[in-house]
Order: sequence, then structure tokens, then C-alpha cells
Amino acid sequence: MTLNLKCPRCDHFMTLDVARGTVKCRHCGYVPLYDGNAIRDEPPAQQPAVTDLNNVPIVSQKRPSNRQESLFREGMRALKQGDPAAARESFFGALELGKDFIDPWLWLVSTTDDPNEQRQYMEWALAHEPNNFRVIEARNRLDGRLKNKAGAAKHRGGGHGIRRLQPDAPVQAESDTMNCPHCGGRMVYDIAGGAVLCAHCNTRTVIDVDGYGQHTTLVEALLKRKYQAQYWEAADRVVTCQNCGAQVTFPPRALVKQCFFCDSRHVIVADNAESFEQPDGIVPFKLDEEKAVQAVYEAMHGGVIRRLTRFMRDPISYHEAHAIYIPFWAFDATVTVKWNYPGPVEDRGEYPYILYDVLACGSDTLDRKLMARIEPFDLKQMRRYDPRYLASQPAEIYRLDVDEASLNARAQMSETARARLRSRMPARKQVAVRAGYTVGKDYVTETVELVLSALINDMTYRLVLLPVWNVMLHEDDGDIRRALVNGQTGAVALGGPLGGLL
Repeated sequence: MTLNLKCPRCDHFMTLDVARGTVKCRHCGYVPLYDGNAIRDEPPAQQPAVTDLNNVPIVSQKRPSNRQESLFREGMRALKQGDPAAARESFFGALELGKDFIDPWLWLVSTTDDPNEQRQYMEWALAHEPNNFRVIEARNRLDGRLKNKAGAAKHRGGGHGIRRLQPDAPVQAESDTMNCPHCGGRMVYDIAGGAVLCAHCNTRTVIDVDGYGQHTTLVEALLKRKYQAQYWEAADRVVTCQNCGAQVTFPPRALVKQCFFCDSRHVIVADNAESFEQPDGIVPFKLDEEKAVQAVYEAMHGGVIRRLTRFMRDPISYHEAHAIYIPFWAFDATVTVKWNYPGPVEDRGEYPYILYDVLACGSDTLDRKLMARIEPFDLKQMRRYDPRYLASQPAEIYRLDVDEASLNARAQMSETARARLRSRMPARKQVAVRAGYTVGKDYVTETVELVLSALINDMTYRLVLLPVWNVMLHEDDGDIRRALVNGQTGAVALGGPLGGLL
């Protein structure tokens, strides 16, 4: 499937191969360095190397006028000759003809040693093209958030070119300890009261953090991974207990663990391998264990499930309920759906949608089909992440990283946006086409199908922890069935024996 887009250089049509995610102008050979949220490991072969200042490729998405490009090239020649003052004059001359041509802004950074001035030029470039990959890369380099590309891994595998390595030994980690600030006793999270309580002196602490958590652009996340020397999948993580000095070993996916010796509760905040991100937000539990189990039994004995239970189920002898926070990636994006009725007369257009909080589960511990059945979660009630929310309930570290999760989210966003537009437009349309001589008339009517395609841009994400009750139902005949409960809304998903779905 292909889609035509205008080339920013020659104004001819470029070809977008949606399946491969590549764009190229067949007229002048231009290949964008940045396409949506995709990242290219190397510049296209037909573009000159950036080290040749006489032939630096234009990265601006705005096509410059001939005079603008000429002034820009004069500035680059002045830089090459070691004359930054003349380069500045030429760059500012180009900007006087249009400030939305961002290449002069980017190269003005090289004409000064003043960090504030450099950052100001970079901000001007970002203001005009906030999603330009090269601008974001340059800004992150200026801020010291990217290492040299020389340190990037050469052996790529899977995902977006990230190498996954398994450490030979446990990784040293840092943690926060959930201790009472008054007596040093263990803290627990009170679901009903929405506060942290000390199990010893009953000190009550309200977690006062507002906001939904910070959004991160997907481009920045992929940039960070691109310039990492390697991407670790940590085996175990080890922290030193701040209370008794003992070594506490965390399993690979555990974010929370208690010290075996002093019973203090630890929440990992970082490890030496930089193998995971801290959550941005959390939706606290609203249902305690009693209400979660009650919701499961009500679901088992209501409606269709009740009839299935009566004839297909053995009595439940006992149950086990465990609360856990599951990691999810929450994506926002702008989706442009282009529609077209093929025919001799052009009948096409586009419609933009903004999609919020599209969830992709980052865990593979629980059955994802069951997980999907307890959605949605109300992310408007999300709080900024604070480790104290995990004083009683454990949490997982994500298994599915954001680069892989974004692919799932893209597919979901594309289908959602196309379905919305499909519901507003007829699936078929009658069009007049020129008839052949044998028909006996000039035009005939044909039925054409609606063709839709979706382009996803401006993708941002947050890593959030969502509350889930995992209830194991033990039947008299020995079968074990799993039920999941949304810890916020009380929605229930019932599983059959061995994890099957009802």
C-alpha cells in the first residue's frame, strides 16, 4: 500500500510505503531523515556526509527559497573557513527571509560558545518543527542527554535496533525504603483512606502529589535507546537494606520486595545497568480484597455465567487474592486518516484525530486477553508516581519495552481512527467512468470502495502502574481458575481451567 505526499524540496509527489515505513521522492531522490516517529540508523546513501560543510543536507521540513538556501550555504562556507562572525551574518540573513527554515537556527549553535545562546537557537528550531528528529537529537546532545554515537551498539537485533544482553551476575540497584518517619516502623497503604499508615505507631501520611505524570515523546525514547551501548535485560537486582545492611535480591520483574531479616519494604528506583524506566504515573487501588473477591463471586453467579456455573462448575473450596500493580504504556498521538474513492475524478480528503491514553500492557505475567477484558482504566484519576503507593501492594517492572509496545499501540490507534471515519462515510460510492465504444454511451456508473490509510505523528507516552487483583479460585475437584479484577473500577474477567477464557 502506498500513499502520495509532497516533497519539501521539489514539490513533486513522494511515495510512502506504509508496510516498510520508508519515504522517497522519485523525482529528486530526496529521503527524509525523519519520518513520523521512525528513526534511521544512518543518513541515506544519496545524501552527502554532514562532515562536508559545503554540501550539508537540508533537514528542515520547510523548503527554503533559492535566496535562503544561497545565504545558508554562504554561512556554511564561512564556518568551514573559521569565520563564525560572517557565518552568523549569513545565517541571520537567511532567517530574515523566513524563520521557519530551521537549518540556520541549528548551525547558529556552532557560532557561539555561550550555552544560553546555543539553547535559545535550539529552542527556535524546536518551536517551528517540534517533531523533527534531527532537531530533537541535536537538543538532547546539547543538554548532555545523549552519548556519542561511537558508543552505540554495532550488533543490532530485534525491536528498533537494540541489542539485548543478559548480565552474568546480579545488578547492583538503589531503592527507597518504606519506613515510618517517626518510629522507623513498616508503612502500609490504606486503600480506603488513600494514605500511608505506620503499622506500629499508626502515623498517617497523605501522599500529596498531583498531576498525571510527564509525557515523553517516542522520538526521544528511541533516540536514547539508539545511542545506548547496549540494552540490558537484568537477571536479578541486589540492593543493600538501609535498615540492617543485609543484601536483598530482587527477581528480574519485581519492583518491590521485603528484607528477609528486618521486614523493611524496598522499592527499586534505579540500577547500574540502566535497564528500566521509572513509572510516570500510578492509579491507586480503590477496591480492597473483600470488595474484589465479592465482585468475582457476583460475576460467577450472574447472567450467562450463572448458567455456565450451574452446569459446568464444581463448588469453590477456597480462594487466594493478591493485589499487584501492572505496568502499562499509555500513548497519545495525532492520527491523520486519509480517505479516497478511486476513480477518474479525484474524490479524496483527510481527517485528523487526537487519541489519548491508548494502553499497551508491558507485562506478560498475566493473560493479556484476560487483562483486556478488565479495561478500561480511568486515567483521569491517575496520580504522579510516588514509591509510597507501593507500601503494601507489589508492582512489576515491564517486560515489553516502549519501542515494542508502541507497535501494538500504533496498530490499535490506526484501527480506531479508521473505524471512526468509516462510520461517518459510505463504504461504497457510485462514480461515472468513461465507457468504451462498444457500450454505446460516453459514461457508465461503477461502484468503488472506500480506501482508508492512517498516518500517526506526534506520539508521546507515559509509563503507568495500574491496579489489578489476581484471584485464584480452587475448586473441590482440584481445578484452579484465575479471575482478574480491575482494582479501580471492579470490572471482572473470569478464566477457565489452565487459564482458558469463559
